[in-house]
Amino acid sequence: METLEHWLARYERGQIDRRAFLAGAAVAFEAAVGTAAGRPGLVTPGGVHHVELKTVDLARTTAFYEALLGPARVDDGRALIPLEPDGGRGYLRISRGPIPRMDHFAVKVPGMSARDPKTTRAKLEKAGLKVRQVDAALYVMGPDDFEVELVAPSVK
Repeated sequence: METLEHWLARYERGQIDRRAFLAGAAVAFEAAVGTAAGRPGLVTPGGVHHVELKTVDLARTTAFYEALLGPARVDDGRALIPLEPDGGRGYLRISRGPIPRMDHFAVKVPGMSARDPKTTRAKLEKAGLKVRQVDAALYVMGPDDFEVELVAPSVK
């Protein structure tokens, strides 16, 4: 099973392009929530919402991803780089952390309530997953300790 870290490493080495990385992230997401081949997952992903990277050197990391993906908006000690054309909401967020790592990725879940995701949460918990909620976002820990954030498509 390929993990999100595997896809990110391939992307950073230039072995795959952004589109392949995002497709790989979707595959890793499906594995993290327990999708088996030929069966629908507990939630239906509607695209990547964002990917969160932690770095010890914000300027260096931001410069690398700006050169690769385009200009960043730096705000509050974080850099945001759009991952979707034409004003789409998907983005890469880079912030400071104690060690460089992929912190988590967020997936849009069509049909999930942007105000109170209790129906989606109940479905995940019924399937035996441990879910934590922060505001209207749900967080599920994958088997390789990558946190998957689930958000309604309308959440910025």
